[in-house]
Amino acid sequence: MQKTALVSYAHLPRTHHDRHVLTSTVDVFGVAHWLLADRAPQPGVDVLPFDALVVSVHPGGDVELTELSALRARWPHLDRLPDGGFVVAASRARRYEDADQVQIFDAPGRETLGRCRFERATDNPTRPVPFGAPWEGLGQWTLEEDRFDHVGVSAHYAGGFSRPPALGAVTVHGRTGPQIEFAGIQLIGRAVSAVDTALTQHVEEQDLGLVIGCGGDLGVDGLNMFVRAGRAGDVLVSEARFCQEQGEDHG
Repeated sequence: MQKTALVSYAHLPRTHHDRHVLTSTVDVFGVAHWLLADRAPQPGVDVLPFDALVVSVHPGGDVELTELSALRARWPHLDRLPDGGFVVAASRARRYEDADQVQIFDAPGRETLGRCRFERATDNPTRPVPFGAPWEGLGQWTLEEDRFDHVGVSAHYAGGFSRPPALGAVTVHGRTGPQIEFAGIQLIGRAVSAVDTALTQHVEEQDLGLVIGCGGDLGVDGLNMFVRAGRAGDVLVSEARFCQEQGEDHG
């Protein structure tokens, strides 16, 4: 058996000891980075977007601070990009949380991409890949979703290997999104069963068609809109996803 004594490579400056260390890493250039937050993640509590601070200590002792906004990963990993930006990725999640969530920030700390997925390179690079669950295997990063929390909507993108992402759908969040009506039916922030019942009644009265999305969500034929369920604390409320014509909703 061989024993190896571990020696600290770098130390977090004392001025930041009042914050909680979410994760730390050392990049290929020898710079040590700590991702700090005001509070530690709380088990059993929904994670709301929070602000964090990256403290970077260079080999010569210089300290660099980068503020990151609206992080969403409960237990994040941190890595430095060659251009000075950062990648923050969720290392694990509860069953109903995104486990493949990744956020990318530029050197000043501005988020440059929304949630990403790791996409497998297929034998047919022209084959379009619908937005939704990530593909497994090695490949390239592809933009899948971008959240706009200040207005309560998310944009979803369709793409494929070596194909730029294109807008595929927009979801209006049930908890924070604007109210939207269809035929006098309020679609946002209500009990999902109540909205489904109202839509079904409207379809029957107007002799329209009713369509069901891949996730079992109801929609009116030809409208390209599906009523979905979104978390609002411990309950589910209705939200609406509007898809491009002939778009497929896989998420």
